[in-house]
Amino acid sequence: VFGPVAITLRGHAQLNENAAYRKPITMEDYKSSPWIAEPFRRLDCSPVVDGAGAFVIVSRKVAQQMSLPFAPVSVLGVGTQVTHKIVSQTPDIPELGMADAGKRAFEEAGLTQEDVDLVTIHDGFTASVPITLEALGFCGPGECGRLVADGGISHTGDLPVNTHGGLLSQGHVGGVMHVLEAVRQLRGHAGERQVRDAEVAAVAGNGNIFSI
Repeated sequence: VFGPVAITLRGHAQLNENAAYRKPITMEDYKSSPWIAEPFRRLDCSPVVDGAGAFVIVSRKVAQQMSLPFAPVSVLGVGTQVTHKIVSQTPDIPELGMADAGKRAFEEAGLTQEDVDLVTIHDGFTASVPITLEALGFCGPGECGRLVADGGISHTGDLPVNTHGGLLSQGHVGGVMHVLEAVRQLRGHAGERQVRDAEVAAVAGNGNIFSI
């Protein structure tokens, strides 16, 4: 599952002029990239780059009083959960806090996974993508591999993920770029990587060592 994640997100980065890494990669490229620490190869790890991003959050009342060049994007639900502070305290994957955080966010928004048109996930490593998708209920346990292999997370797939290339290919500038990509997609400003009829996006971070 890791290789197809890296290849798909690199494909998205090719459609993003602000991505730092746009050279296409193949499965052969992936398999020949050196081990960093098994099971992660170099292409499983996000490169740190220089960059910046910003967004402004205001109340609906304030937004209505402002003359905005674009329609604002609404935040419908938020959920957080802290399970640990340091890596030595990390629980097993099923006990990570993402499932509880996601459940609260969906309940607050009054939405389900079926309502989501795209997802942006903090992808410091390729493994973050299947772990997060399964924890948030977009796939059952162990099912993400098939979704990825079948092209399901591509910008034209059933569940587009990190359509800007993510940390893995746009470059590691923290989670701000994931929020900005979600906003661009919902405004219809994502150019060649635009997800058709995008109306709802889910943005997922994983804190420090998956402490949500």
